[in-house]
Amino acid sequence: MHDAIVEKELALGLVANGSAGPWDVSVDETTEGASRWFLQLDGPAVSLFFEIDSPSIIDRVVHFLEQPSVPRAGTSDSTTGEEQVSVGHFGPYAVLLVRDNEYADRYFFIIGPSANTTIRIGLVGEDIGLVMKAFRQVREDLQDSGLL
Repeated sequence: MHDAIVEKELALGLVANGSAGPWDVSVDETTEGASRWFLQLDGPAVSLFFEIDSPSIIDRVVHFLEQPSVPRAGTSDSTTGEEQVSVGHFGPYAVLLVRDNEYADRYFFIIGPSANTTIRIGLVGEDIGLVMKAFRQVREDLQDSGLL
């Protein structure tokens, strides 16, 4: 049976959620069988649903988004110690959150093999702060429930 069909048949329960402006983030867990975790991100023009290894990835995403960008020596580019974080996977494809190396106020969710991007979804300007706020709310829910 195709992976996408199997995923829709999973019994899921909401574990944590957050929202800010038009952005919603939630973490679900399977209610039957082995524990599996899923993240859903909904925005004005995008809806992503993919598997994550554990709820602890939410803390890593918040930390990643909170890192300030600083100019690289001799260029107008900005950088931090960490340029991307692996968020989860969509079937066999990695889901990454990547800091743009050209503009400090731009990030991308990238889905696909590292050599060939399959899907690239941009976060720019105000949306970054709103997504960060929604992820912080999810982190608080997970902390309150003892999962972080």
